[in-house]
Amino acid sequence: MKKVFFMPLSLAVLLVALPAFFSTTQTVSYTRDTETLSLKEALGQTLLIGFEGKEMNPKLETLMNKMQPGGVLLLGRNIENAKQVKKLIEQLQEISHVPLFVAIDQEGGVVSRVWWEETTSQVLLKDETHALKIGEERAQGLSEIGMNMNLAPVLDSNNPGDYLFTRSFQLDPFLSSLFAASLIHGHTKENMISVPKHYPGYDAISFNPETNSIPRIKEFPLAEAFSNLFFRFTPPIVMLSHVIYEDVDHENPLPLSRAGIQKVRESIGEETLLMSDDLLSLSFIKEYRLGMLGSQALLSGVDILLAVGYPEYEVVDNFYEGLWLRAKGDPVLAKLIHASAKKILEAKLALF
Repeated sequence: MKKVFFMPLSLAVLLVALPAFFSTTQTVSYTRDTETLSLKEALGQTLLIGFEGKEMNPKLETLMNKMQPGGVLLLGRNIENAKQVKKLIEQLQEISHVPLFVAIDQEGGVVSRVWWEETTSQVLLKDETHALKIGEERAQGLSEIGMNMNLAPVLDSNNPGDYLFTRSFQLDPFLSSLFAASLIHGHTKENMISVPKHYPGYDAISFNPETNSIPRIKEFPLAEAFSNLFFRFTPPIVMLSHVIYEDVDHENPLPLSRAGIQKVRESIGEETLLMSDDLLSLSFIKEYRLGMLGSQALLSGVDILLAVGYPEYEVVDNFYEGLWLRAKGDPVLAKLIHASAKKILEAKLALF
């Protein structure tokens, strides 16, 4: 499939054109011809949310209609079999004004949410050709049930003893970047967004960063595997790690740090969408109020907020309420929200 480049479009054209690109998965009638999104609509596009249950229900429908998120992440709690998942995704798309990013963690190996599709672990990849083939097969299987985004591959440290070691390539940074590029290319050929993670890495972290405490290390990692990948090409979306890098910001974890995001931008550039890891993880909500997490991440320069950790609707809803309240009263935040939403809509159009 040839890569297609689109000239910059107004938001009005994007909103009219998007449904045609998603016609295989849903029927959409969102053809409003205004030049800009409302702040509420723009805010929704910056959200990738999780939810409870394996089927559409009144609470979920209410949550989706209220937030109109740009995407959803399906976890094990949402998955039973192919028929059930496909129906759920179709129903989610039907009630969404703008087509959704439907994401999954299908890394292969121990993190394979869709257990009946391709699940080869990253460490079992033999060479670039094998990685490309696995990427294509994995993306094909996910696409058939309605997914369009895979939060993988994992490019974190390959040091034994690190929490993510068993999920990594366990290769030197150069080979890791080559294998990652092939996996991503395989996904792209099948119109599936592949989101490498977790930049710059959970290096030297031996515990689960989502359930214990926010990790803290002295220096921002070299992140050679990521750097080698970015030298070849820059993916449209990159997920960030949730670590306090003391030499950059002694107080704030990366997604809440303006200095940290500025350093990330120096390596990745301005056009790549930056996605947080889960802002509703146990380690984060132990330290921060729900009402400020989202706004601080957006003010720091994050584009897509992952908010999935707790299954209770009230937690996601409270997170959103705090963010919406802040957005309405902060012109700087509102401007950043609109800028991120525009990039997200352009990505939806260009990549599908």
